[in-house]
Amino acid sequence: MPYQHTRRGNFFSRRGVDKLFGAERMAEILRFDLSASIGAGDTAMDRFLEGVGLAVLVGGLKFSLHGVHGTLRLKDSFELGDFLFQAAAAALARRARSSPATLGHDPHTSRAKAADRPTWFSTSSTMRR
Repeated sequence: MPYQHTRRGNFFSRRGVDKLFGAERMAEILRFDLSASIGAGDTAMDRFLEGVGLAVLVGGLKFSLHGVHGTLRLKDSFELGDFLFQAAAAALARRARSSPATLGHDPHTSRAKAADRPTWFSTSSTMRR
């Protein structure tokens, strides 16, 4: 049955265990800042979007989850794919421009963190916020 995953009653888990809990634990284990990541979801059950930096809401369902730094609404998975390719290209270009050899600093120091913030908002005109 399509969209069966949108019904909260179809799932059983411990109290307090949901997708946000899982995303936070994964970020802790993998040692990355969840608020510096992009997450995409298509149902109100995708609560992990509240912990990511940029929440990408895909499709026409109406729900109000928001990312830590911003929220983007896309029409469908094709727009999501286009956005992810653009975000990856922008991250690679930024990384090439700010390599430690040209900036003269260690990327593992706290000074580098401000310069390494994600730059998601340079998207094409087909994207909607």
